[in-house]
Amino acid sequence: MEGRAYSGRRTDGVVGVEGQRVNMSPDPARGATQSPRRPRRLWVALGAIPVLVGLGAAIRNAWVCDDAFITFRYVDNFARGFGLVYNAGERVEGYTHFLWAILLTAVHRTGIDLVALGRTMPLVFHAATLAVLFKVSLQRDQQARFFWPLAAVCFALHPDAQIWASGGLETMAFTFCVTATVLAASSLVIQPGVVALLAALATLFRPEGVLLSAGVAAVLVWRKPGALALARFAGVWIALVAPLCIWRLAYYHDWLPNTYYAKSAGAANWSHGWHYVVLYFSVYPVELVGFAAAIVVGWLRRHDKTSAALPCAVVSVLLLAYVVRVGGDFMFARFLLPVTPLLYVAIDEVTRRWRPRARVLAIVLVVGATVLSRFERSRILDDAARAQGVADEHAHYPASFIARQRDHAEQVAAIFGDLDVRVCTLGAQACFAYFARFPYVFDRYGLTDREFARRPLQTRGRPGHERDILRRDLIARRVHLFFRGDAKDRTGAIDEAVFGDLFTSVVFYDRALMDALRGRPGVEFVDYPSYLDSMVRTADSMSRDERDRAWAFARGYYFDHNADPERYARARAALSRGE
Repeated sequence: MEGRAYSGRRTDGVVGVEGQRVNMSPDPARGATQSPRRPRRLWVALGAIPVLVGLGAAIRNAWVCDDAFITFRYVDNFARGFGLVYNAGERVEGYTHFLWAILLTAVHRTGIDLVALGRTMPLVFHAATLAVLFKVSLQRDQQARFFWPLAAVCFALHPDAQIWASGGLETMAFTFCVTATVLAASSLVIQPGVVALLAALATLFRPEGVLLSAGVAAVLVWRKPGALALARFAGVWIALVAPLCIWRLAYYHDWLPNTYYAKSAGAANWSHGWHYVVLYFSVYPVELVGFAAAIVVGWLRRHDKTSAALPCAVVSVLLLAYVVRVGGDFMFARFLLPVTPLLYVAIDEVTRRWRPRARVLAIVLVVGATVLSRFERSRILDDAARAQGVADEHAHYPASFIARQRDHAEQVAAIFGDLDVRVCTLGAQACFAYFARFPYVFDRYGLTDREFARRPLQTRGRPGHERDILRRDLIARRVHLFFRGDAKDRTGAIDEAVFGDLFTSVVFYDRALMDALRGRPGVEFVDYPSYLDSMVRTADSMSRDERDRAWAFARGYYFDHNADPERYARARAALSRGE
């Protein structure tokens, strides 16, 4: 080499020496290994098949959860000029996913129906999550002949990932952000700004994105010591999240969504949260293996800057601890799906260094356990004593349920017309309230009511379903009607009314409203003033206790809400003890 200049460049297996090209490829004649491109392409194609099959199943079974219609009502009111509110004039943040509501609002402005958006928009994020997992597997197995995107395949075939790939909620959008953030924090070249962007988006989708952000920031400090990387991360994150905090305080007058208080997230519910997590891992024990692998391998390879195990472990621990503390959820698996891809990534991280035969066996076992888990899932969730209020939401809200609720809502909307009626709905009637477009709706569990959501709990129970509604709560909000269910289920009580195919409890008798409703098609109710007059005429035949009860009911149901002095005097004279 003496007297020759070395260029120091490498290009596609060629080293430049004095401007000459030197072929560095192995000589086929010497029996050297051929390029792995052709068999690798075959493995890539084979790996893509189950991913596409799983995605197709999610698309085919797309649905909309009843809770999504709470957000739909916010979006609908915004489109109608009332603001991002559930009831016109009341600024209460009854949703947990600000950025999801904004995305729905933006796309809805193009004229696409909200129910259709609820089915399709989450699928976009689900597909993006699968694409990210697939791409990372390609990058990490770049030099290997054998390729199998374990995390992408398992998540695509995961029964609950397929369910919550749609549903109308932000579940898949948040899951995508969590997955992309962790993988960005474990790439060969870490870009703090990109990691911060993804973490901030996760925080805008759900408040617990703050925990994700804290976890990846800690990993970032560990892997890129120095103030500059952390400063870049913090600058981007604050620039995106701070405006939401300021706007939320100015618009809703709270630092946190009202759902945080309605679900009592400020008060720990460790027992139910632990039950929720145990129930999930009972269905998917292979993910418990992934959780253990993330922690153990994350610690052992903590100095490996490209290992995904450490950030997977840190974020999984933080998010699982949060789920346990807040009591989990009443929807099976939904709160644990964001960590699910991370657990499969951790398993893939472990098996990638095994010998080919051992890795193939592990892949078969992990994929098989994921697919077969649907049988254990059905067995566990069908056992009410074991489920303890944790439900398979997908089974409760088929398309036929939504269609039936829409029919009921259209009947009721035609009956009420432009009347200023105020109603209370049950937990499974959010879609009914959305389609009916009532001027005022009180959610049974207080998701959209600031005062009710902050009421102290006496006992803990099913998350979000722990507060008992009292008649005085409804009267304080001037609620006229409490929709109970199908008309065939009515009991015939004096304070019941029928509207089309539904029956309600009349919270109090508003004479002006009931007079306006009288005679409309499909309406049945007891004309209480006439009933009261009849009772006054026959009061002498009633016992003292009967008259006392009738007078107490008349006051609370009618006289406290209507100016009717003459009838009041007659009823008081006939029914009361003269007080």
